[in-house]
Amino acid sequence: MKTRYTIPKVNNKWPRKALHIIPSLINEYAFNHNLVGNFWDYMIYRYKPRYNLVLITPCSNVKPYPLSPMNLKIRAILKRHRLWDPNNNRPLLDWLFLSDLLGFVPYTHTWIPPACCYDVPPDVVEKNDTLYRKVKSIVRETWRRIHVYYEKALVYLPRRYYKLMPEDYGNPSMIHIKYNLFSTRELEKIVASIIDSVIR
Repeated sequence: MKTRYTIPKVNNKWPRKALHIIPSLINEYAFNHNLVGNFWDYMIYRYKPRYNLVLITPCSNVKPYPLSPMNLKIRAILKRHRLWDPNNNRPLLDWLFLSDLLGFVPYTHTWIPPACCYDVPPDVVEKNDTLYRKVKSIVRETWRRIHVYYEKALVYLPRRYYKLMPEDYGNPSMIHIKYNLFSTRELEKIVASIIDSVIR
């Protein structure tokens, strides 16, 4: 039986898509916020992957990202295939979200500012060449440093996000999975096929 995931109502009302938006982290103004600049520096210079397998998925207009219907489905897949730590309630792989503001966001950082608290629609960035180039640069600089940690990378992104990704992915074995907003069947098929070869 398939489960349909939805965001739960609070006091019989649907929650805002972002639970606690910081007013200065909205639209293009978010790019000048010191929290965002500090996060970029952390990802480019100090973030260290924990595993040799990475899953790259898109960010969500629901904040924190893990609460979105799509990401609840992905979490269920990871649980079914022994890629979830129930004691610490986090994935047993590096789960990176690709954000139009922040670049790569590790799962463990999705619950804290700035990742949990901004609202920058994709078209705000795509229509501003300066902002788009900035995000593209952040993504590529981060990947240039961290890709050496990975043996396999599962890339599950809508087509428009591929323009942000590096042309040269480096050494990981890249597995591109066709993104489907309505079904995670292909993603689960790939996860099931590689699980026994993953070295933790």
